Amino acid sequence: MTKDGIDVLSCTLREVSHGLTTLKIRGPIGPQFFWPLKDSKADTPYWPNLRSLGGFLYVYLPGGTWLFKHAALDGTSCEVCAWRPNTEALNELYLAVAKAVSRMPRLEIMALRTTNRPMFHDFRFKVIGRRAYLRWHSTPKFEPSDQVLHLWEKVVESRDLELDVASYRADEADIGGDEFGIEFIGEHELDDGLWNSHEEEAEDDVSDGHDDADFGASNSDGDSESSGDDDADSSDGGDAETGDDEN
Repeated sequence: MTKDGIDVLSCTLREVSHGLTTLKIRGPIGPQFFWPLKDSKADTPYWPNLRSLGGFLYVYLPGGTWLFKHAALDGTSCEVCAWRPNTEALNELYLAVAKAVSRMPRLEIMALRTTNRPMFHDFRFKVIGRRAYLRWHSTPKFEPSDQVLHLWEKVVESRDLELDVASYRADEADIGGDEFGIEFIGEHELDDGLWNSHEEEAEDDVSDGHDDADFGASNSDGDSESSGDDDADSSDGGDAETGDDEN
């Protein structure tokens, strides 16, 4: 990170990824991987061929900001409950992600996840037919800002798609489960059967007393279809690794 706030690693990875069709990455990647700073002289990013993107993120950003904040709660022994999503940092991240997706005309699936116990956060973007699904699965539950949702609506509308969006709270059984992770992108990136079964469960939960427009009003204890992957690679006939093992 430079004195001007430039995240050199994230910016470099962004620039070299423009020609890829599939990208998987693991490490302390920040918003600048998806979109340059407002005052940056960098060219507007464009990923014309990218179809799938999987990210296994660290719980802190390159500048040292944590995606979760510790909150001391009186009268509870719940380890999970002692952490809260850093909504400011996460909203900044998802604004950058939305801007990037607006420049990924062929993107069909994206998964971003961190599972450093007791912190858990999972994000999914998936296009099925003429509908785009946005899912946040987090402990505690993360509510994206109106600004984030509005930008995602514009991005989806620009592709002439309908938007289906919801946020769920993950239970303790979901946290730290490496049996699902970003290898989902590589192995099942176009397996609509896996996604359809997940969406049916999600829609059942959302429709139980709430309509689809009632964003964030439903809870789900269901497992998320994402998993940990010890390798970080970006591939279009080649591999690239990024990030050291997290301390």
